[in-house]
Amino acid sequence: MNNYPIEELPWLLDAPADFRARLTTLKAKPELVQARDLQTLAAHRLNEVQLHGLSRLLDLIAEPKEQLQNLAFLRIALVGSSTTQMITPALRGACLRHGLLLEVHEAEFGQIVQEAIDPASDSSRAKVDVVVVLLDHSVLPQSSPGCLEREQAEVAAAIKQIEVTVRGFNKNAGAPVLISTIPKPALQAAGSLEQTIPGTSWRCLEEINRSIRQITTESPNYLFDLAALAELIGLSRWTDPGQWFTARLPFDQIYIPIVTEHLARVLGAIRGKTKKVLALDLDNTLWSGVIGDDGLEGVRVGQGDPVGEAHLELQRLALRYKQQGVILAVVSKNDEVVARQAFLELEGMALGLDDFSVFVANWTDKASNLRFIAETLNVGTDSIVFVDDNPAERELVRQQMPEVSVPQLPDDPAFYAKVLSAAGYFEAVSFTAEDSRRTEMYQANQVV
Repeated sequence: MNNYPIEELPWLLDAPADFRARLTTLKAKPELVQARDLQTLAAHRLNEVQLHGLSRLLDLIAEPKEQLQNLAFLRIALVGSSTTQMITPALRGACLRHGLLLEVHEAEFGQIVQEAIDPASDSSRAKVDVVVVLLDHSVLPQSSPGCLEREQAEVAAAIKQIEVTVRGFNKNAGAPVLISTIPKPALQAAGSLEQTIPGTSWRCLEEINRSIRQITTESPNYLFDLAALAELIGLSRWTDPGQWFTARLPFDQIYIPIVTEHLARVLGAIRGKTKKVLALDLDNTLWSGVIGDDGLEGVRVGQGDPVGEAHLELQRLALRYKQQGVILAVVSKNDEVVARQAFLELEGMALGLDDFSVFVANWTDKASNLRFIAETLNVGTDSIVFVDDNPAERELVRQQMPEVSVPQLPDDPAFYAKVLSAAGYFEAVSFTAEDSRRTEMYQANQVV
């Protein structure tokens, strides 16, 4: 069974078979290329070569870029403790997927502190919007396991160097820093005691990453949790030793598309490109069955039923999003009275009617209903994520509203929540108490 590994970007459609031909056509007349042309291609599951092709197309589009005005411009400095050259072009391609036109000033690897503390460094003088700092395990202290005092001193020194780096860029580049956590190396010497014995790499990294996360809670800086991504994929596969020793690549080259996708989403969130609304279908999406045909007794959701539990998992994820400030909406082809009845009478539901800011159940096409939801909430249609089990409904919305994000759901509902979560549409760079109350704020002005 396909486990839908996140490194394959399973929420995106496959790249079109004629991707290369389309790219060649656009390259022939770059002055005519529009933002939508770029975003349409970028919205697919692209490999490293295809992402590089998009980056080369951007290089051909001469100034001024009026035809790309629908993209938000972002200039970054990219510095790393290891090689970043392979990342840059793919990152520019991935950023198109998130509505960003990216310009990158790349520093020589291994020069992070020097770039940060020198007011005359290229990164400091580049007038960037964000400094991106990518760290890897090479910054780890080389202490001998077993000595707690030495571990504490060397970890403190590593943390101090990171703090100097962040504050140096804040001061000299006049920009916020987006800094990564550090993935753990796959090598373990102490087995199950790796995080218990003082001085081991995993134990040291736990403390360093904790400090990085704390540093990024302080304005104006941001967190890129690369360590979490590495663990989602699997530490045993994350690094290719041959690529590390020969080219100082901090992770296997095959993961460039997923790494740049994750980094692009954070950059997009910094630019305010995070999605705001999750519009959910009902039948065979939030529950199994068609409530208008099968009745309440024919609908499966909740504990004790494998299929019902799969749909319940999606409901729980939607509830988590709501608690983080995402606005939930229903968009269903259904009789409204019958659809609402499910939320009032079905046992085991994680979501209730009061979790939705807009509830649309009728027989109108879903593209029209999504426009109504956007107007009701006073948001752009490009801020909506539309989740529907029906491929025909998904394709209709993609054709009529290409600005709406439509994840490609698998056939098996057991993977719905995993794929939607992996898509990262609701990437956040901060969280406040006000975010958790956003639904209530909208409901104060809406009739649900």
